[in-house]
Amino acid sequence: MGTACSSIGGQTVQETATRPKHNSVPAASATAKASNPTAAAARPSSIPSPSAAAAGAHHSSRDSGRGDKENENGLPSNVVVAQLSTDKPVSSPVGEALPWTVAKATISMVHRAERRADLLAAIVIQRWFRARRARRMFLNKLYWRIFSKIEYKTEQDHLQLLQFYMRMMAMNSLRPQPNNTINYTRQLASGGHMLDEALFFSRPHPPIDTSPAAAETFLADCRKNRPLQFSYVQALLDEAFVYLKDLDNVSRISAPPKGAVTIIGDLHGQLPDLLHIFDTNGLPSSQRPYVFNGDLVDRGQDSAEVFCIVLHFMLAYPGSVLINRGNHEDLLMNKKYGFMKELERKFPGNLNQIAACFGAVFLALPLATVVAERIFIVHAGISANTSLSVIERLDRLRYSSLQLLAVHGAVLEGPAAEEAEQAVDLVWSDPRPNVKGSEPNTVRGGGSLWGPSATKTFLKTLNFKLIVRSHECKQEGFEYCHDSQVLTVFSASHYYTNGSNKGAYLHIDDSAGVTIYPFELTSAKKMSSQARLREVEAAAMSAVMSQALLHKQELEEEFANSDGKQSGRLNVLVWAQIMDRVVRIDGIPWQSCRSRLAVMDMGMVNYSRTLQMYENCCEAPRVREKDDGARFYSNLDQLESVFRLIDADNSGFLTTDELATAVSLLSQGQERRPSLTEAQAGSLLKLMDLDHDGQITFNEFVECYRLVQRGAK
Repeated sequence: MGTACSSIGGQTVQETATRPKHNSVPAASATAKASNPTAAAARPSSIPSPSAAAAGAHHSSRDSGRGDKENENGLPSNVVVAQLSTDKPVSSPVGEALPWTVAKATISMVHRAERRADLLAAIVIQRWFRARRARRMFLNKLYWRIFSKIEYKTEQDHLQLLQFYMRMMAMNSLRPQPNNTINYTRQLASGGHMLDEALFFSRPHPPIDTSPAAAETFLADCRKNRPLQFSYVQALLDEAFVYLKDLDNVSRISAPPKGAVTIIGDLHGQLPDLLHIFDTNGLPSSQRPYVFNGDLVDRGQDSAEVFCIVLHFMLAYPGSVLINRGNHEDLLMNKKYGFMKELERKFPGNLNQIAACFGAVFLALPLATVVAERIFIVHAGISANTSLSVIERLDRLRYSSLQLLAVHGAVLEGPAAEEAEQAVDLVWSDPRPNVKGSEPNTVRGGGSLWGPSATKTFLKTLNFKLIVRSHECKQEGFEYCHDSQVLTVFSASHYYTNGSNKGAYLHIDDSAGVTIYPFELTSAKKMSSQARLREVEAAAMSAVMSQALLHKQELEEEFANSDGKQSGRLNVLVWAQIMDRVVRIDGIPWQSCRSRLAVMDMGMVNYSRTLQMYENCCEAPRVREKDDGARFYSNLDQLESVFRLIDADNSGFLTTDELATAVSLLSQGQERRPSLTEAQAGSLLKLMDLDHDGQITFNEFVECYRLVQRGAK
């Protein structure tokens, strides 16, 4: 055995050679070796003699048909090639020249073939990976579009319901109140109840510590899930209202030297996201200012804690912690999207009082912030008519609800109408790439859709460089649009479902430079991308089914009319067209999603079983109360919204007066239907009062709806 050292690709490789058998070595070579023993001895043992290499090559060519195994160079195993330091042919002892360049070329050719095979394998893997990634990205965008469309449709439906119910009530509740710096009158949007501002100063409450240490203590208590105390929260809200009501509509702040202002987008009651930001970015202080850009409440489970934590630090560092008002800092929105239910759960027996305190603080929140005199921070956006001078001079405490303004702002005239339009645009608008100027926001039902030209004009007029807004959930937690002149930041991660989106926050330095910090909580990081996609898909499909069930009766009629043979099945295309026309959620590819949203039967959609599948997937547990076990229905949200609108005092049940007022208002919008008399309202209440206790609970309200619906069928 011999060993050859070859330099291939810059690496030294030792090759073990099997010497040819004695009977295969040419006689001339053996004779030469015997006649020149000195030369043979001087040759290094690790490099075979040229004659031996030639003999090996000759032997290989002669025995190439034997199926010998190949060595690592791709040549027969009994062939050894030595990489010499010269490219010149070496003469053998018998005077024969060995073509080493040919051997090197052979090795090079083999290596090229190997590299080509590796390259082809890499290309195949790359194509597979790209196709898989493209499919995952397509599905993510599809599910994201579904979530967004359903969210916008829900808000639009809520505004339409509000418009129908409050048609006459808004005429009175929106009229501006006398401008008195001491005794503003405020109305709870729940029904026009008047609450005097003096209530927040005359009632006794324990003194509250507003120092930084107290804010940190309160934060620590919230980390430990300690329950909120009614008297403490009420005192905190009173103190916050006194501080906020005297602030300007547009706050101004600058970054400290070598520091930055932190901008937080929508949190929506998600305490873990707020704690994560504080842990990674640091607690608010005079050297670490914060701007919270609205929508701190609703949807999440800890809205009260999140809002109170921010208020505590605002009072501890006045001027360094700012809050902009969002569209969910509104009691009417809270009735629909969960904050009112949270207050009812956390402050039993004190819902009306605590809701009034939160509502007053909501009204007192400023509407926008300017950072470093170059960046405009607002919750939702602007319109082509937005004027900073109008925003700065309007009286934000004069209106009970910006949502009411979004629905009924047209009843106002003159300067009041202009102010109402400006205020609504700040908390309800959305940017769009193809809009010229601005137009009504039909997507949400309130505010404006504004385009790049409106952005450019607004920034140029005020010498600003950027609009920072929130209001819309983004998959990466942030998104630029309008030639990078509008930046959306959203800080509530996993907003729709676990793994649906990241959160983000911003830093704005003293030169108006922006740094973005996306984040994702640990729970989602542990999930594989495939598991995350499955969870998002399941949530998206469930949301679509819930929306479809709201139109169940209409769908059944459309399916039956289109099924001429009454076979219970429809063509996929016909089924998709009906779903698109009836459910009215733009952008859902019903045909592509039929494997998830339809029960297939012999290549067709079995529409009865499909609707049954929707009901099974969306079936909710029973309401467990001592007197009633009514089911939650697919349109429970709408029923709850109506119930809470009628329940003007937030007591959790309906009285005769509330029921009479509601029916009277509704009947005013119907021709040839006179208002309900007090006696008629009393009779109606008795019919709905199933347990005869003189009050209508939510379960009784839902059960009566079910009975009426069954009777209609």
